[in-house]
Amino acid sequence: MQQQTLYIKADQSIASETTKVRIKDIGSVYSHDPDIVHNVEEITLFSFHKEMDGRQVISILKVIELIQKLYPDIHVVNLGYPEVVVFHKKPAPITKKTRMVQYGKIYFVCIISFFGAAFTIRTYNNDVGVNDLFSYLYSLFMGY
Repeated sequence: MQQQTLYIKADQSIASETTKVRIKDIGSVYSHDPDIVHNVEEITLFSFHKEMDGRQVISILKVIELIQKLYPDIHVVNLGYPEVVVFHKKPAPITKKTRMVQYGKIYFVCIISFFGAAFTIRTYNNDVGVNDLFSYLYSLFMGY
């Protein structure tokens, strides 16, 4: 019987908002058997404390060791980085004030985009001078 091969490609660093970090969070896993891939992806590497922000360095050797405990006769090949840095930041609660600020920013960008597009359309051809355009807009808005 041929030995099963499992390929793992870990990212260099990741940011996680969840407290429990699994293998699927740090990279991708490939094998011919989808059941093995699913089971390996669900292996928990470690857990952050709920109230803690911080980082943790994970060696790919530790990951291979955990995989070997679950599947002792599988051959694991690392295609990614030898270490992974996991940054944990607890999610900030979204308040009504924060949401209103975000909507205000979106509204501001929409207005700037609208008037920028209008300005671009008006000055596309060289037959309209920019000075004449600003004089026209001034008289249009100010009523002079």
